[in-house]
Amino acid sequence: MILYNLLFYHIYELALRSKSNRDMPMFITITVINLCFMFNIFSVFLVLEGFGLIGNLFPDETKLVGAIVFIGIVSMYYLFGKRYKRIYEHYKSKRKNSPSTFKAIGIVVMYYLVSGIVLFITALFKNKDWLFNSL
Repeated sequence: MILYNLLFYHIYELALRSKSNRDMPMFITITVINLCFMFNIFSVFLVLEGFGLIGNLFPDETKLVGAIVFIGIVSMYYLFGKRYKRIYEHYKSKRKNSPSTFKAIGIVVMYYLVSGIVLFITALFKNKDWLFNSL
């Protein structure tokens, strides 16, 4: 969760600086965090399916319900007891000045790139494609 909290801090800082998101920084922040969380959860599921430990956990009829459950979990984590304020204040107090916009964007983009690459590789593993065709 430390990684998600750090990512949350940087996205929240970017949302506060943005003229279009200044009125609702929590919405954009939780949306971006949810997408990152989904990338990582789906990567784990694909690895488990690739090893044959689980079958298709979410059939086509229930994928929407599964996505809503994961969105609810992440949203409640940050919104319950106004935890987002404590996380923001914690990281803000650790730094003398807030991170530059370039650094905050760089951290978010790097996280998305790494998560996307991991998701891509786990999908290849599940389907036994490319390097994994001999497994």
